[in-house]
Amino acid sequence: MWRFIIDSDPGNGFPGSDVDDALAIAIALLVPEVDLRGVTIVAGNVELPEALSAALTLMEVAGRRDVPVCAGAERPLVADPRPIRVAMNARRQDAARLWATVPLPCLQPPRDPRRAARFLVESIMEAPGEITLIAIGPLTNVATALLLEPQLAQAVREIIWMGGALRCPGNVTPVAEFNAFYDPEAAYIVFHSGAPLTLVPLDVTTRTCLTLSEIAQIRAIGTPITTYLAMITEPWVRYVMERRGLPGCWLHDPLAVCVALDPTIARREPWHVTIELTGQQSRGQTIGWDGKFPYLFPGGQPNVQVCVDLDTRRFMALLLTALGA
Repeated sequence: MWRFIIDSDPGNGFPGSDVDDALAIAIALLVPEVDLRGVTIVAGNVELPEALSAALTLMEVAGRRDVPVCAGAERPLVADPRPIRVAMNARRQDAARLWATVPLPCLQPPRDPRRAARFLVESIMEAPGEITLIAIGPLTNVATALLLEPQLAQAVREIIWMGGALRCPGNVTPVAEFNAFYDPEAAYIVFHSGAPLTLVPLDVTTRTCLTLSEIAQIRAIGTPITTYLAMITEPWVRYVMERRGLPGCWLHDPLAVCVALDPTIARREPWHVTIELTGQQSRGQTIGWDGKFPYLFPGGQPNVQVCVDLDTRRFMALLLTALGA
């Protein structure tokens, strides 16, 4: 039995928002061996009230009102989120036509009154060594929890974070991945907390692809949650096919959950990873090295297990099996 908490910024149902958070959460809901202890929500892909409503809608469709969903940080620790919001709103307007038949999640308050960071501290400290925290959005909630209780770093079984770009271009600037760029100070805190951390960067997530034919397989399963997932995912796939010339969408966040379920699908290496906080053009860049620069960077001991290679075929088989295809 795996015990997971997922920290997420889902945007399912909102035009122009990636649906990979919803797919990732759905995998954790559907795999019988997973005990999903809770989902904590952070602003990022969408604003916090929208992300919360997206998560609650997914839980309703899945019939899983038993899973706590807790609201967290509304903004990054330091950065001004307004420029990103402007860009994301522009993409929403550009994509709206493809989402014409997709209902928007109804804005609703959380059913669980606990704030995300407090929930993380309480849940992990009550079960030391047992809970894997899968973070698939900006790390604001996770960093806040570590600041509230530094011993969390020793109590968590593992933190798996989908974020960063080490040997490939970023997806929000030429060098920065979105989750890292949105709150780099939070990422810095987590990287240097001493917690056991696995990084699932763009280097491996961009080797994945979900196509329209695979969405048809998911729709054909015919359960309420798979029907919903197919409905929200198809317009996103069509959008990235138009705008990026890809055959389908990348599966960033589902890969993080699947790495937790089966660590052997990705090869990991111990690296020292940090994040740029001050560079005018490089802010949010994740910088990692694997011991090749001992004279220039003394003391750069490994602090992260980085996924550097992926068995894509086995990953896709695991994903589709988890969804029931």
